Amino acid sequence: MPIVLVADWLLDPPRRRLTFRQSLGWLSFPFAWLAYSLVKRPIVGKYPYPFLDPANGGYGTVAVYCVVILIGMTLVCLATVAVANAAGSRDAHLEPVTSPR
Repeated sequence: MPIVLVADWLLDPPRRRLTFRQSLGWLSFPFAWLAYSLVKRPIVGKYPYPFLDPANGGYGTVAVYCVVILIGMTLVCLATVAVANAAGSRDAHLEPVTSPR
């Protein structure tokens, strides 16, 4: 699916420019998943990934991993906005021009 998503954005870019503020909304699902995973642990008895388990280095290590992943995901959001806006501006000359009446 990631390849399909990239192809879709390159072949049919968004009609309106995206903003970084909009892309921050995309990070809400990973934040919710992280909170859910950390709360679910006492109920289920295991973490979905070893880097979320404080037994593998403590809560400081878990925090570092989460911050690094957040930075990486934020960079992906920035790149996605930049590519989408660049592809959209490339096709701007194809939109019909309307004359004022």
